[in-house]
Amino acid sequence: MTLRVILVDDHRLFRECVRSLLEREPGIDVAGEAADGRDALELVRCVRPHVVLMEVMMPGVSGIDATRIIRREHPGVAVLGFSARQETACVVGMLKAGASGYFLKRLATSAELGRAIRAAADGEIYFGPNIPQIIVTQYFWRLPEEVAAGSPGLNPKERQMLAMIASGKSSKEISFDLGLSLRAVEVQRTRIMKKLSLFSVAELTKYALREGLATL
Repeated sequence: MTLRVILVDDHRLFRECVRSLLEREPGIDVAGEAADGRDALELVRCVRPHVVLMEVMMPGVSGIDATRIIRREHPGVAVLGFSARQETACVVGMLKAGASGYFLKRLATSAELGRAIRAAADGEIYFGPNIPQIIVTQYFWRLPEEVAAGSPGLNPKERQMLAMIASGKSSKEISFDLGLSLRAVEVQRTRIMKKLSLFSVAELTKYALREGLATL
């Protein structure tokens, strides 16, 4: 399957550079480009990409705000924070908005981009090697109030699947390990999300860490 990707960055030359890198990666197609968050929202509605590479700091609608809207309106679209900024506010802001990970522009090789995009498309979380571990750790231990205050318990099978999701396994790997169809895996993951009122892999991972089902 060819993965459709949208590039969102306010610098045209940088978008051209990233596009040229992605052209070297088989199975990845740059389906569109946007110069700001507002254009990105319209493009996502038209193209329905698998993954959006999102700059954080842009004029007008920021990458964080655009990510929040995309994840709310199109939960099947993964967003990756892709920026030169590595401040805590930027990384955590994107994760809270529902991003599937974050990595730095200066580390953008074609192989790195390919790994990040494929991981996000498979429902995994991807962090670039230079994202400070303390930022990730602090974020994952902050649970939404409604979950921290108590939520419906998961049955043993759901807890097993949640642990596998939080460990970074893709839907295909979970399907193979549990002897389930891909459809069954997706249905069960959706059921877990609804039960916990969590709507991204990042939020599921936070919950799993808090419950002792996974470790960083």
